Amino acid sequence: MVQLDILWSIFHEYGHLIQRRPLDEELKEGTMAKYLRETDAWHKAETKASEFDILNPHFDEFKRYRAACQASYRIDE
Repeated sequence: MVQLDILWSIFHEYGHLIQRRPLDEELKEGTMAKYLRETDAWHKAETKASEFDILNPHFDEFKRYRAACQASYRIDE
């Protein structure tokens, strides 16, 4: 559902907000460091979103969207 995808993206960005400032390597596309930072942001997003009982019935959609986003991150190293 497109509306929920927007919400999941906002939670992902929240994950970045609570991370420490990125290291130079974490800013470079295609690096393992960038991939791990993105994965961590998704983990933080899931943790925060799970605090909202109203979202629990939609967590399969969250996991689908997260998987699609994570599959788009390339690692060139």
